[in-house]
Amino acid sequence: MKKIIADYDPKVAPAILVPKVGHTIRGPKGIVSRSSKGIENGRQLLARDIMELRRVYPDIPNSQIEKLIELNKKLYPELRRK
Repeated sequence: MKKIIADYDPKVAPAILVPKVGHTIRGPKGIVSRSSKGIENGRQLLARDIMELRRVYPDIPNSQIEKLIELNKKLYPELRRK
């Protein structure tokens, strides 16, 4: 993430708590992708992460995902740029 967003700090960055299965342990729907292949900017990275969250954890309420997106946009304004 630091390669794409200059002021990214994993200690204070927005996060969402998810079960270990699907995040670090392969579950029935696979594992959340961490590859940055083909990712050129923060907006693409956030979009990929959200799609992966929805794929692996379809039960996460949309309202929580929307809060995560808004918090990312607030902390990293460059995500708004295409």
